[in-house]
Amino acid sequence: MSIPVIPKLLSRACVTVSSLAILGSVGFLTPAAVEAKTVSIQTNWDTRLNAVKPSSNNLVIWVNLKNQRLAVMNKVTKKMVISYQILTGSDENPTPTGIFAINNNREISNTNSIELNGSYGTANVAVWNSFIDNSIAFHNAPWRQPWEFGNTKRRILNGSHGCVNMDLDDARDLYKRTYVGTAVIVTN
Repeated sequence: MSIPVIPKLLSRACVTVSSLAILGSVGFLTPAAVEAKTVSIQTNWDTRLNAVKPSSNNLVIWVNLKNQRLAVMNKVTKKMVISYQILTGSDENPTPTGIFAINNNREISNTNSIELNGSYGTANVAVWNSFIDNSIAFHNAPWRQPWEFGNTKRRILNGSHGCVNMDLDDARDLYKRTYVGTAVIVTN
């Protein structure tokens, strides 16, 4: 009789044995190894959550820089609500790691859009959810191509200046799910 094979968990995300919510790559492990890894990941998740201030929507934004993924997690159930592909800071301008909170949450009309000037040229940003001062944010990136989001090699070649770049539809969806005070955890 062969031992059943279960997906290997290679990232630090909220995982339960029953749902196997994965934020990252897949490999193979035996059930006992999955249980051990789940305990490790759950401890890591609980440790970070204990440092997060409570919010009324019970949501936490978890950014995984290594896998270029953002997950919205439910703090109470410890399950993933939704996940997005992102593009984060380059090696020269890395996205800061740590525990933060959304401090400015705006969807901007075309007449009042934020204009970013930099190596991209000038671009209008329609959604702005900052979590460090008002300078590092989750925002749409109209100068990016869809294939760039979630692409770890693209981040190395042409990452952001520290912000978390998103597709417009994903940035709008994140905006609708969050508000000022929503916790943000950024990990490598």
